[in-house]
Amino acid sequence: MEGLRRLHLADVALSSEQAIALAEILPEVKSLAHINLLENPELVRLADARTEDMQEEACALYASLLAAVRVSKSLVKIDIDDPSSESGELLKALANRAVVYTMRNLQGVPDIRDASAAESVAKLEKYPDVLRHIVGHEEDYPIVAKDDDPELAPDEDYVIGGTGVAKALACVLKNRGNDTGRQSGEFARDIEEGDVTAQARLPPGKAKDMPKHLLATARKIQARLQPALASAKASAKEDLNNYRELTSIC
Repeated sequence: MEGLRRLHLADVALSSEQAIALAEILPEVKSLAHINLLENPELVRLADARTEDMQEEACALYASLLAAVRVSKSLVKIDIDDPSSESGELLKALANRAVVYTMRNLQGVPDIRDASAAESVAKLEKYPDVLRHIVGHEEDYPIVAKDDDPELAPDEDYVIGGTGVAKALACVLKNRGNDTGRQSGEFARDIEEGDVTAQARLPPGKAKDMPKHLLATARKIQARLQPALASAKASAKEDLNNYRELTSIC
């Protein structure tokens, strides 16, 4: 791994929004292989998210890191506290998918290539059910696919997953709005040189691949919800018509 860099942010007081802002620019640092976010008090708290609000915030964080490693070609390890058993299957699935993509990236490092690791990645390429029920298909499929999983996720998973992704996108947009006018390359150089401030600000200009991935995920969740929303709307209309008929009789 000669020439690849590590970014050590363990014990740094990063909020979840700051970690999400950092996640957007991680793929821009072409030599970054490893980032350590362990033992960060705020992120540790989210790893044990039990309330709906905390789970949504945690989903925003893990979905952002997943998106970052998904579009990166160099990140082979992200150290962050794993979601606890009490935090729910959705958060654990997001964290596990991030590991899958670090393993994929590992195959691109010439001195670490391992046939057995490649086989392990191939076995994990298919989305776990908890994610398939939300997005309906794998990441690289179009918004609507013929072989969409017909089974829908529980309502709470849609709320947590959809709201979490929306929060991550809102964080990225807010940071762009608060930009201080620095050029895009300056942020990548800061990480290359080990200079990372807690108040990360993202540059304006061309959208980066990480938020594009988050947006695609949001659209897939929306597409999965459309039939259910249409059914609920039709049911509500029918109930309203029945109510009017009953009141007219009375």
